[in-house]
Amino acid sequence: MKKMLIGLCIGLVLGLSVGFGIYANSRPKAAVATHVSAVAPDTQGLWAATNVQRQKNGETPLLLDINLDTSASNKCQDMAAKKYWSHNAPDGTTWQSFIEATAGLTHYMGENLYYGYSADSAAVVAQWMKSPEHRANILNANFTHVGYDVCVANNYQGDSKAYIVVQHLT
Repeated sequence: MKKMLIGLCIGLVLGLSVGFGIYANSRPKAAVATHVSAVAPDTQGLWAATNVQRQKNGETPLLLDINLDTSASNKCQDMAAKKYWSHNAPDGTTWQSFIEATAGLTHYMGENLYYGYSADSAAVVAQWMKSPEHRANILNANFTHVGYDVCVANNYQGDSKAYIVVQHLT
């Protein structure tokens, strides 16, 4: 099965990422985006795959943070509703402001983005690891916490349906 994966990270370089968490993300979604099923990347799988990569590279595992899940969800919903593909929103809202609004001000912050079609979480993280900027975020020793959201966007970037994944790190 052919998979199309496109990723974007702080350096606006193409790439993908995955991870997993230990609890279900059940926040309600806006009408333009809905939480995806098991055929799409899932937050638990993204968290797991991210920590596998960190441990392979001598870094400590990241802790899943509900505040970062919330910031990732807010960013994912914003991207789906406004139909943009960028770290910063068309109105000038920065990616950092999404984290600061829920997790507070922190010295170290990171964001990895992905959009594409049905793909498993490990494949998303594997793609992120191929991108120097995504990889740097995943392996950054200053990061201790992570949050994710995965949403479905209809009529997004010329595609009838796409999965958006947001990974926020502090």
